[in-house]
Amino acid sequence: MKTLSDNELESLAGHYFAPKGLYQHTKSLPFLGQLKCNTTKLTAGQWTELIIDYTVGASGLADGAWIKGTFKFYSDWALFQTSDPKQDNYVSAEYTPGPLHEGQTAATVQSLAVRFDQKGHERPFQKAVIIDIVDGYMNPGDKIVVRIGDRRWGSRGTRVQTFVEDKFLMRWYIDPVGTSRFSPIKPDIAIPILPGPIAKVKTTTPRVVRPGLLFPVHIHTEDAWGNATADVDNLIAEVLTTEHNSREPIWEKSLPFSDKGWTVANTTTTIEKVGDYEVSVTVLDRERSVVVQTKDYVSVDASVPVPRPLYADLHVHSDDTVGTNSTTYNFSYAKQIAGLDVVGYTANDFNITKQRWDQTLGIIKQVNKPGEFVVFPGTEWCGNSAAGGDHNVVFLDNPDITQPEFPFDKNGNVARSFEWNEDGPAELVPGAWPLDEVYATYAHSPESHLLIPHVGGRRCNLAWHHPQLERLLEIGSAWGLFEWLLRDAVKRGWKLGVSANSDEHRGRCGGGVPGTAVFGTKGGLTGVLAGNLERGDVAKALRARRTFATTGERLVGIVSTGSGNLQGDDISVKRSESVDLRYNFFGHEGFSSIEAWDASGRIFHRDLQEEASQQTSQKSPRKIRVKWGGARVYDRYREAVWQGSILIEGAAVSQIRPFGGVLDNAEEEIKVVSETQVVFETRTSGDFDGVDILLTEMSNLPSSITVSGHLGGYVKVGDALKGNPHKAQPRFNVVATGQDAIQEGGVREDIPGGADLGSSTTQTGFSVNGTAPSTANPIGNPALPGDTTTGGLNWLGFDVTEFNKTTILAYNLAVGGATTDNTLIPTYTSGVDTFVDQVDTFYRAYVNGMSPWSWDDVLVGVWIANNDVGQSYDRNDTASLYPKVSTRYFEQVQRLYDAGARNFVILTCAPQESTPLMLEKGPESNAKVAAAVKLYNTIMETNFDDFKKSHPDIRAWLVRPSKSYEAALADPEAYGAPDTTCTNEDGLSCLWWNNYHPGIQIHRLLSTDVASTVGAPWFESQ
Repeated sequence: MKTLSDNELESLAGHYFAPKGLYQHTKSLPFLGQLKCNTTKLTAGQWTELIIDYTVGASGLADGAWIKGTFKFYSDWALFQTSDPKQDNYVSAEYTPGPLHEGQTAATVQSLAVRFDQKGHERPFQKAVIIDIVDGYMNPGDKIVVRIGDRRWGSRGTRVQTFVEDKFLMRWYIDPVGTSRFSPIKPDIAIPILPGPIAKVKTTTPRVVRPGLLFPVHIHTEDAWGNATADVDNLIAEVLTTEHNSREPIWEKSLPFSDKGWTVANTTTTIEKVGDYEVSVTVLDRERSVVVQTKDYVSVDASVPVPRPLYADLHVHSDDTVGTNSTTYNFSYAKQIAGLDVVGYTANDFNITKQRWDQTLGIIKQVNKPGEFVVFPGTEWCGNSAAGGDHNVVFLDNPDITQPEFPFDKNGNVARSFEWNEDGPAELVPGAWPLDEVYATYAHSPESHLLIPHVGGRRCNLAWHHPQLERLLEIGSAWGLFEWLLRDAVKRGWKLGVSANSDEHRGRCGGGVPGTAVFGTKGGLTGVLAGNLERGDVAKALRARRTFATTGERLVGIVSTGSGNLQGDDISVKRSESVDLRYNFFGHEGFSSIEAWDASGRIFHRDLQEEASQQTSQKSPRKIRVKWGGARVYDRYREAVWQGSILIEGAAVSQIRPFGGVLDNAEEEIKVVSETQVVFETRTSGDFDGVDILLTEMSNLPSSITVSGHLGGYVKVGDALKGNPHKAQPRFNVVATGQDAIQEGGVREDIPGGADLGSSTTQTGFSVNGTAPSTANPIGNPALPGDTTTGGLNWLGFDVTEFNKTTILAYNLAVGGATTDNTLIPTYTSGVDTFVDQVDTFYRAYVNGMSPWSWDDVLVGVWIANNDVGQSYDRNDTASLYPKVSTRYFEQVQRLYDAGARNFVILTCAPQESTPLMLEKGPESNAKVAAAVKLYNTIMETNFDDFKKSHPDIRAWLVRPSKSYEAALADPEAYGAPDTTCTNEDGLSCLWWNNYHPGIQIHRLLSTDVASTVGAPWFESQ
């Protein structure tokens, strides 16, 4: 209704009572209220206090109403907290009543409740400051003052996101009546986030070129957080190129930086003579004072297979979906700042509208310049990991000639996973889902497409693979480094080339530095060995797998054969022949090592650090290298947070040289606190951080080196101040002598987790209420070897202490005498926990509470079969009984799956007929046992195969203990026993501990079989 005058009100409503003037005041207000912010611009990474004034609109706010201030999930603005006003990033909210009109009733609100929730609203505006109206209502014109980074108690305020953005949007929503349905308060708060002052200069070259080739040199300045600086006038870059170890310039030039926009200066040059060269850049201000300097390297090599490597970022987002700044901005950054040759534009397929897709195709057609800059359009198919996981779809054909098949394929079928965006449909309807249908969409023309499985928020699942469409695998991005993914692919037999890209959400493609949240590493680069910078040539090279992947630096890796084959090529070699692989690696700071791997593990290794120390003619100081890294989980919130100390005994620290990702993050720190202690606080996401500790000249080899501290993760839910301890092992403590440290490979500790269920052959006497497993005692309680039935370590004990590739913590719920289900087959004695009971205990202790591990790291082992057969073999109903038992058995495996388990090793029934106990019962009884074992195992193996097929996202292995038993029984003397039936509780002088349980030697054979069957990442190959 329009605003009525007093006369119109009286005419329409007649005589009534209301607060004087309140109607006209209410109608003058925006219905949902209005917002004001004390800040009009910000600097990336600065500390500030943001004050938001919200004036309640005509709607008023009911008891139970709430408002929330949201911003995009990819922002790395420091996590807010509401528990301690003296600490940084504290958020507060205060109520201020507005003036009352004559006769108006005062508001009754008693308090405001403030909280922060990282998933408090819909994507992309997911992070939310939420304010609840408690015990009363608020009047129109009342105010809520929100302080983000409240400084009144002495904190620094709040740390702004570390990357620039044309318009950082904080979108506020309101539910004025307490229905939990929200409307936006318009307009959004929009604040430009600008770069800080110049902190460094970066030079970009192809790193290696052929003689006489004209190649580009890109120079730009950055702030402390890696943002390209802008609008700095009167700067000049003095560029000097010299031969390595020479001061004589072969080329020098003064280049003025742009006064407006990015501080960038680009040029081209040639070098005729083969050799290694240094490119030195000095940035001068108007007074000719040095601002910053840097040095880069170029090698001129006539033997390289292409004129120069091309550098691509095939995974670049813009604000079309979840990226920062416009598509045009990101393409400009790619060309001018990152110096990229090739860009793959990427739109989240469910998020982009057809209108934005068509607009961006038009931009791609405009900016694509053959010989200068190639852009491929593409999408990111955003299926969940259970449906195949994230895959980029790169459209390789010229969009001027061939329209990409998106959002519909050539037959009119939906080519996206689904559509779900701010402007999208109310119903979520699946499109091309699961990944099989994506293959079906594009397999008709594989040469026109490139699918790239990758790890992001919904990591790819390599149980799916299309050899013709999937030619490259993304093993690094701003999300982290994923060498494990490549090893998984190789182990599966998939022939994939490598790529590394930015998956850039922050407007810094082409090797942009990390922020401080889920995008925790520098974005990667894909090197492309193509003869020309033309769309067709680049597309062929990508599909031919002629690529290399870098961590964001201009590194080069080329591997060839004498006959001219390059990485990615298929070659045929007779079994009797060998292949010589020639490698050329070009770097910047020096490589630590060169390694080659295949499905069996590492097959080649050069320790370049050691080689360098042997070759130097000068006496170098003693150096201790400490490195830490990895990721907490494989999935989205993988960041590992390290807080540690390095203590040196028997030597003194002279200086330190940090290396790794810590150099890219202004908030991470490694520092010397005394001549015997270095402390560190860093984050890793599959990458590593580290420090070289140089000892004083008079120092000897340290008597001990202790690295200890806390390990946590990204705080996804809850109070940011409380952290998120790594549940599998929240503390680490590694102690080594100096002599240990100088051995090849040094001293290493790895941190995952594990769980086991079973009967007496697996038991160690573990109690869930006792001491938890740790590196000091991987079975937790009791002390190793535990309460076993072997006389020493059992198969599990060997696997967690001797055959483990990494630290394995065993949560072992196995108990002696257990069967699958007491209602089907009774346990050996009453009161024993069955398999069903053990899973119940597992749920109570580790599932319903907080499980002390990441499920991706957990290997669940089950050996429950022996007592099932031993307690039932002489029954007449085994043919009908064992299918029921096996069904119940795999119901428990399903419960473990439902809890989160995805890795299983299941042991079948051992050859019970071979035990002294069963042999003593005579031939007839023994034959029954053998038949029962065979029947039980046949049913189990069938159900195992069915379970594996119906759960494509699991890894599961079946181990048959008969192999280990039979090996020992075939040659008892080789294993220290006089015959096949003697028993001895020492576990070593006979094959049997007692007349039913095998001793140490059979268990050791079995543990070897388990380790070799399962393999990495838990066990070494045997």
